[in-house]
Amino acid sequence: MILLCIGVMGFAVVMAIHGGRDDDASALLKERMAQLMVKLDDEDPQECDRAEREIVDIGKVAIPHLRAAAASTNVDIARRARSILRQLGESTDSTQTEP
Repeated sequence: MILLCIGVMGFAVVMAIHGGRDDDASALLKERMAQLMVKLDDEDPQECDRAEREIVDIGKVAIPHLRAAAASTNVDIARRARSILRQLGESTDSTQTEP
């Protein structure tokens, strides 16, 4: 059930980005990315992995949010954000941190 909810939320983000109004999509993406960034530091490693996969599925539109997370003082979030940036083919230079 939880996986279904996560999948539906991920689908909603993608649909809003590709088929919805820009302001709605941006707000929805920002909210979902904030939730996913917190999950990158979850105590449950499977939860962290699920969040990472969802961010990768969201794709390149997540890059500004990942750059901000890569500059986080939370070591685990920063490490995972840099890993996802590399998976998306991006530099891990976190000088651009504005989502």
